[in-house]
Amino acid sequence: MKLISPNTAYIESYRSALAEFEQSGISGFWYSFGAIDDPEEYVRSIAHYTHRSGVNGGAVPASVYWLVDGGEFIGHTSIRHELNPALEQHGGHIGYAIRPSKHRQGYGRAILEFALPIAQSLGIPRALVTCAAGNMASRRIIENCGGEFVDEVDWQGTTVLRFWVETSQ
Repeated sequence: MKLISPNTAYIESYRSALAEFEQSGISGFWYSFGAIDDPEEYVRSIAHYTHRSGVNGGAVPASVYWLVDGGEFIGHTSIRHELNPALEQHGGHIGYAIRPSKHRQGYGRAILEFALPIAQSLGIPRALVTCAAGNMASRRIIENCGGEFVDEVDWQGTTVLRFWVETSQ
């Protein structure tokens, strides 16, 4: 199991995971990168997102990585290089998602543990990580990675829990 830069070698497994997310009603940052009609262009658009010139509107630069295991796409993480007012409330520095068929197998904790040193290398000494109040699995992952509860906020009708996590663990 490892984090990699998005890679066309995993695109079919990635497409399968996106279908799982959609069937489960889960949406996320991966919709920012457009359609996967051209896998090479899609992967380039993700890489371009790490530069200020690659983001649109109020978005911030972010480094995106894929968690793979045994040749299969498992999940992805977005490590935002900075926070804007919206991310301070919902999203934070690190967002992650594990494909539904791989839930409850330790991948959520692994992806956050892998993301923390990357955040540190980007000059983020402590990362804001958030989850919906009802997402007990994500809350446990964050707390097991050293997350210290800050508060809860209302974000567009959803109660969001906010945590600070030291990146030098």
